[in-house]
Amino acid sequence: MNHEILNLRRAMPETLQAVIKAPSFNTSYPTSQCRVVRTPMKQDEVKESEEMNVTALQYNCKGTLLAVGYNMGKVVIIDSISRCILREFPRLRNMVGAAVAGIGWSRDSRVMWYYTASCKMLRIDFENSPFVAGVTDLAPQLAKREKTKTPSLVSCVVHPRLLYSALVTSAGSLFVLEMDKEVKRVNEGTDWRLISGLHIIEVCIKGGVSSALFSKKGEQIFAADVHSQVLIYNYNSAQKSAQLAHKIPVSGCKLPLTNIALSETNGNGGGITLTSCRDKIYLWPTDYPNDPTLMKVLHDPVMGSSVQFSGCCFTGEGSHVVGLIKGQGGRLMVWDTETGQLMTTLEGGKEEEGRVLTSSIFGDIVVGTGNGRCWMYSNGGGAEEGEGGVEAFATNFQTLRKNVEYIEREDELDLDVGEGEGEGEGRGGELTGVGGGEAGAAPRDGGGGGAGQGEGCLEEEEDVDIFTIHKAPIFEGDSEDEETAFKLGIDRVGERFIAPRSKKLNK
Repeated sequence: MNHEILNLRRAMPETLQAVIKAPSFNTSYPTSQCRVVRTPMKQDEVKESEEMNVTALQYNCKGTLLAVGYNMGKVVIIDSISRCILREFPRLRNMVGAAVAGIGWSRDSRVMWYYTASCKMLRIDFENSPFVAGVTDLAPQLAKREKTKTPSLVSCVVHPRLLYSALVTSAGSLFVLEMDKEVKRVNEGTDWRLISGLHIIEVCIKGGVSSALFSKKGEQIFAADVHSQVLIYNYNSAQKSAQLAHKIPVSGCKLPLTNIALSETNGNGGGITLTSCRDKIYLWPTDYPNDPTLMKVLHDPVMGSSVQFSGCCFTGEGSHVVGLIKGQGGRLMVWDTETGQLMTTLEGGKEEEGRVLTSSIFGDIVVGTGNGRCWMYSNGGGAEEGEGGVEAFATNFQTLRKNVEYIEREDELDLDVGEGEGEGEGRGGELTGVGGGEAGAAPRDGGGGGAGQGEGCLEEEEDVDIFTIHKAPIFEGDSEDEETAFKLGIDRVGERFIAPRSKKLNK
């Protein structure tokens, strides 16, 4: 078991360990098991008129822990392997109604921090108790730079390895929050990062930015805006500055862009994916952002513009794109990144969806819904068995048979000679043994039969003949009654195929 899970379970009440399994769904996801995890709630904690929506999802670097944020300011940590709720952080008293806008993990998963819509940043240290180490109010600095009275955060994406955060406000401004790091030696002799200072860098003020995130190395910032274009900024950490490098208009799109995502690699799956408020997801390689001929448009080939998407992301190493359909619960559509072909559609719950996220380690798909539940799609051996399959999707997404636990029957390996053969009548004339009796001996379960079988077990001191071979009726007979059990479909290779091959060899 991983180190970070052990640290959480030492201080975790046993009452929070709960796994709620959902019924299986009729999906084409290969060997999929969709489970639903819901946080325990008290009746006096949530009012009847107040809904509990999932507003943020984030895995740690190893993919073993999943942090779920809600619109009430609550954060729940779930073990992605066992689906157990490890820890629950309720909302603070002075943060009533503050929705969680983003969650981040340190590289060793010992420190977690999350942002709220009211521009508060909470830092959680799992090495010390109490876990909440401090609360930082970012509202005064953001209000001064944005020249607004009450700034509000829409989305916050934290770099998985660097302590950089891309903050997007409701006014369309983009800021970078960089944290100074210190190295501290703990009792186990390992190093971990301690936040010592914060720096807020202006990137874009009221520029209509709707979503933003950092590249893999943290050198660039990709942002989607309401003017149907993608903004790429070069970020310099030493100088604490960001400059606009590319402005890429999405050809054929006149709607605001709401989401943006990057693949993990720059190979076949390398690219940017972003979705408009309606029916299309645009995809093109990151290395050639200004070439419109390489752009792929992903959509529903059957329903067309009637299907709207509320979120999108890559899977694993970027070989597939997952789109969350708006207004249809946890329904997902999966396309091939290289060809742009629709591979499958996953049916989820009937609740209103909130967020969609995939794990780059196990290949899981998590959909946060509007009633506080998370639908988790896992592909067989990935996260269920704890094996780090980087790419968990099948190549063709064909429907496979469900996994059924194998239970061996007591008479499974017995030979059946059919009714009427043999003198015994126990269990339809099955032959369970051939030694200790004559040909045609009855089974040991049945009534009287051949010699040596009717008395049951032999005595310990009784002599046993192991040299005489007795024939069994099931193996006697000739080849007149033989029938073909199965036929191997082997096609002959004709001269038409061999001739060109031989000519090449002669050359």
